[in-house]
Amino acid sequence: MASRTSARQQEMSQRATVFKGCYAPAFKGDCEDRPYHAGTIMSVAFPDRNVFVTAKHVLDRDWNNPCDDENQIHVFSSGTIKQIQRFTYPKGELDLTVIHTQDVDARDVFAEPLDHRHLLNRPLTTDMYVAACGFPRTKNYRKGKQLTCRPYGYFGRVLSDATTKRAGYDPTSHFSLRFNRKRSVNEDGRGGYAPDPDGISGGPVFLVDDLATDAPTQPALAGIVIARDPKLKLLICIRAECISFTAGDSRSEGSMAP
Repeated sequence: MASRTSARQQEMSQRATVFKGCYAPAFKGDCEDRPYHAGTIMSVAFPDRNVFVTAKHVLDRDWNNPCDDENQIHVFSSGTIKQIQRFTYPKGELDLTVIHTQDVDARDVFAEPLDHRHLLNRPLTTDMYVAACGFPRTKNYRKGKQLTCRPYGYFGRVLSDATTKRAGYDPTSHFSLRFNRKRSVNEDGRGGYAPDPDGISGGPVFLVDDLATDAPTQPALAGIVIARDPKLKLLICIRAECISFTAGDSRSEGSMAP
């Protein structure tokens, strides 16, 4: 039984890396024009446009930094840093931003933007496991002139709508997964102490397993992670359909997600 469980955990870990080219750490610039880690950002390719997706608060003005510019972000990908300027994004009630860039093509920044057909197109259930992926601040920082680019995945089972509602979020647009730093499981399936998730906000959450079926799980984007509830030991996420809606994508045909 242990070896079977371990094998399943390894499969989940492998599925979480399928779309690793679609997300990267996001940085802002300080008063000396040096980048500092702000969160995680990803790219989704729709039929008529490529967009950047992150949590809204990643782009909010940093009041501790008087030089912070709300209309600017740096994306570190493939060993280079790109400064994204002059972008527009719809502002709504959700902690979600879909950026339509005016000066940079997403394909020039991200190794492989996520095809919109890989957005999950079926309801999440408590039989599903997901991986919240991003770049923790403790592992991604500036050292001299060097920037680190070290992703980390936080694996957990999708929790009930009642749990998400108890945390203060609308389950029609949000979902949650259990997160306990002291009882986490790493990519090798071993128990360990997970790094502080601060910095993964805006990162993708991928479906990596479904216990309700014996068929191999096809990885898909289930949403993005936006918050942590330390009291209830949860990670809070926004559902993938909200990304599609905010991006203005009205096409549902031809989906490749399970």
